[in-house]
Amino acid sequence: MGTKNYTPAMTLSVERAALPGFAPFTLIDVGCSGGIHSLWRSFGGSLRAFAFDPDRAECERLQHSETNPNVRYFPMEVGLPPGHEFHRKKAREERISYFSSVLRRSSAFDPRFREAPPAVVPNGSSHSPAVAPPARIGLCEFFEQQALHDVDFIKVDTDGSDLEALLSAEACLTSHGILGFMVECMFQGSASDSSNTFHTIDRFMKRHGFMIYDLEVNRYSRAALPAPFVYNLPAQTHVRQPLWGDVVFLRDLVAPEYGPALPEISPGKILKLACLYEIFGIPDCAVELILRFHDRISPLINPSALLDLLTPSSDGQTVPYRDYIQAVSANPKRMFPGG
Repeated sequence: MGTKNYTPAMTLSVERAALPGFAPFTLIDVGCSGGIHSLWRSFGGSLRAFAFDPDRAECERLQHSETNPNVRYFPMEVGLPPGHEFHRKKAREERISYFSSVLRRSSAFDPRFREAPPAVVPNGSSHSPAVAPPARIGLCEFFEQQALHDVDFIKVDTDGSDLEALLSAEACLTSHGILGFMVECMFQGSASDSSNTFHTIDRFMKRHGFMIYDLEVNRYSRAALPAPFVYNLPAQTHVRQPLWGDVVFLRDLVAPEYGPALPEISPGKILKLACLYEIFGIPDCAVELILRFHDRISPLINPSALLDLLTPSSDGQTVPYRDYIQAVSANPKRMFPGG
């Protein structure tokens, strides 16, 4: 996502402060091929991660090269058991995928541009059928096995079974204090409730109090009129129809009426959510959160110092939060183009 912050000053400062209740920051990464995203390394030694991918060799490679002893890779699929009602419903509702139809007609599959198989896109499993299927586990079941009672963030990128992975965590969303998700969503597909598409995933998230905070759209041109590719391979293009993307869903603790009632949230969790806001390029939400819970976090850390770290520079100069707000109040037109 273009708005990601790879040098989050406030997050780095909070992590270095080793505050009680902040560490560990617990990440669940479902679909970790290629490794944990560098974004999460901002949590330094506070990061604890449990990562899943059905490719055993890839998990072994990642574990061998991992430098954080609190990051572990599991060669497993995440989902629901075979006899679950979700699978029966999906089988009843399954139709020819519009997503697959569009993809086949896109320039990404145009033989003029393909010297090798096209890049992997979220269109179902990429495993070889000759390989024995990997073990499968639901997230709530995994949390129980690992005696995990507190989880901060879940990233899901399964190339086709993202909704199923989310459903496997549904019973734990409140009890485990989960603050947010990043989910690979298909924007094209059927209207069914079991469809692995954005409308179904968004409805699931809103039902549990998670709102959209960031969105990345991947577009694909038709082969009938190709558009320039984003990368040096036949995949997404700069313009044309949106097919899929990554969507960030987070809690809004300042507006709790939009989600289910949560137990009293700890100062450490409040700071973690502020860090997530900063990492995903929405520091205004982090500032709003810190102002709202100023009294709750002040015994741990100086909220004013955090606000200063979140404040953008003004005319190339670093300014304190208070001065920035005073300048805006004195001249509100400065926030408009040409102001």
